[in-house]
Amino acid sequence: MDIREIASVAGAQPFVPFSVRMAEGLEFQVNHPDFLARSPTGRSVTLYDNTGVHVLDVRFIAELRDPEPSTRPE
Repeated sequence: MDIREIASVAGAQPFVPFSVRMAEGLEFQVNHPDFLARSPTGRSVTLYDNTGVHVLDVRFIAELRDPEPSTRPE
């Protein structure tokens, strides 16, 4: 994964919630662009969700996924 891909999805207008799936299978939901921050080097992102704060190494992000159709905003 590349930080530019993450920035593109997080900065989309209008914002659409998405999930981040890690290589080992963990998945984190991003419900608002303010809940995601990148490090100055772009090697990690900090994600805030309902379970806490997660610092993720961008190299281990396998996929950015759109939400299920039933959870997409109209």
